[in-house]
Amino acid sequence: MFLLFFFFFQAEDGIRDAQESRGLGDVYKRQPLTGHLLDRLADDDGHVRKAAAEMVGRLPGKALAHVEEQLLAMLEHNDCHVYQAAITALRRLPVEALSRLQQQLVDKLECGNTREAVVEILTMLPNGALVEVKDQFVTKLDHAEGDVRWAAVEMLG
Repeated sequence: MFLLFFFFFQAEDGIRDAQESRGLGDVYKRQPLTGHLLDRLADDDGHVRKAAAEMVGRLPGKALAHVEEQLLAMLEHNDCHVYQAAITALRRLPVEALSRLQQQLVDKLECGNTREAVVEILTMLPNGALVEVKDQFVTKLDHAEGDVRWAAVEMLG
């Protein structure tokens, strides 16, 4: 009687060299993460909105450059986590993007919960960048709300 045995060995997928985590930057490069996160800001679950808002706030400026309008809309969101993420993300935008948004940002000075953040973001622009909207700050000096007048003085100063 003759017996023949064959043994086959196969490496498992999990056995590989150690590799460092590539982090959020590499994830951003591989898929349109920003769009998915912005979609989750409208989720019915508050925990999902909060987690998505925190992730949007951590994205690099280049990942946010094409979603400027959505970030502005987030400033008016009822969820404070979404609102704060928008402020953080807007601060990370390149100066060129903020310059393009200056009119919309000036319009946000009328909104009470965004006023201080908008002033801070607008002051990030280089001297002379706000020339196009300077007249609007002058007209806001006569606004009925003291906080709007304060914001106008800050921007003119």
